[in-house]
Amino acid sequence: MNDPPLIEGEKIIKRGSACISIGLYSNSWKPVNLILTNKRLLFCQPSIRVIFECVLDKVKNMEIVKRRIILGLKRKTIYIIMEKGHQYVAVNNPERWRDDIMLAKNTR
Repeated sequence: MNDPPLIEGEKIIKRGSACISIGLYSNSWKPVNLILTNKRLLFCQPSIRVIFECVLDKVKNMEIVKRRIILGLKRKTIYIIMEKGHQYVAVNNPERWRDDIMLAKNTR
């Protein structure tokens, strides 16, 4: 897999497959590649095109919440609260992802 465009001094820490909620009521989910760097959390299409990003300094809080995802399956997701907006992310091992994101944010 190719890497997305990175900014100066940025390094990839972790990557994985995920789904993000889209739409007014967050009832639809879009598959993405989730990439954690030492500066940002990137949501990319299967190619390297970044469709959404969040600078780690803008993350205010994260919670693990159960949500209905594809086919009505209930699963733990990460609810990311940012300065301007929020995002639900369904990913394997959400607690580990949450902890890794917070660690990257706090060690900048």
